[in-house]
Amino acid sequence: MSEISGITIQAALDSSHAPAVCQALVGCEFVPDGSEKAFEITGTDANQRDNLLVDANGIKRAVSVARGSVDASEDLLQVLASADRPVPGDADLLATRGISGIGTRAGAALLANAFRSMRVPDAKDRKEIIRRVRDLPSDEGRRALFVHWVGLMPDDVPLDPVLAIECAKCLRDLDDPAVAVDVIDRALRWNMDAIYRTILHTQRAACLMDMLYAQVDDNSNLEQEIQRSIEHIEPMRTSNDNAHNVLARFERMKRQTGD
Repeated sequence: MSEISGITIQAALDSSHAPAVCQALVGCEFVPDGSEKAFEITGTDANQRDNLLVDANGIKRAVSVARGSVDASEDLLQVLASADRPVPGDADLLATRGISGIGTRAGAALLANAFRSMRVPDAKDRKEIIRRVRDLPSDEGRRALFVHWVGLMPDDVPLDPVLAIECAKCLRDLDDPAVAVDVIDRALRWNMDAIYRTILHTQRAACLMDMLYAQVDDNSNLEQEIQRSIEHIEPMRTSNDNAHNVLARFERMKRQTGD
């Protein structure tokens, strides 16, 4: 048997192939997240189709298919192959964000709903969405998603430092360090754990040095801003590899400029 994500099964149960999927699920095994124990699937809940009915030591229980995975039979795999295509509405929305090549209904639905949602998902849900975007051939979709999430956060509300770190890394990877610094500075206005502040200042210094390298006009303001972040991360020189690398780059830059 092959292990199939519960999210994939859930999407198939929401498709026109649902009756065939329900039938093919019977006899397969459900493995809850974080568990190695498998439960035989005896059917699906008639009132809530994405709830599986499983046999737990002779007791019938309803469990959400999204909270685990399914060891799929060959019959189920064949049914899923027919059902697992993005719906046109999801594919069209993603195309407007520069995203194409999503081959599965679940993957397309997850990303499309991330753009439709007017709230920023929590860190756990973001991790799965980001993993999907990272698998794409183009980075523009990742950028569009992060910009969407940051834009949902009002200026007078603290910006989640983890989201700011993720967004800044994406923007720098896409050679847009100035926008990355804007996101970092917005996050740094608020109180946060020291480790997040150190990471953000490390990213900030790296982005500003990228900008300094590319700039041909007056650099004094950039140099002052770099120094401000360098002073913050200096105490982490021996305990944080990223801070150490940025500090070493700063020292090389100073030697090259004769400062």
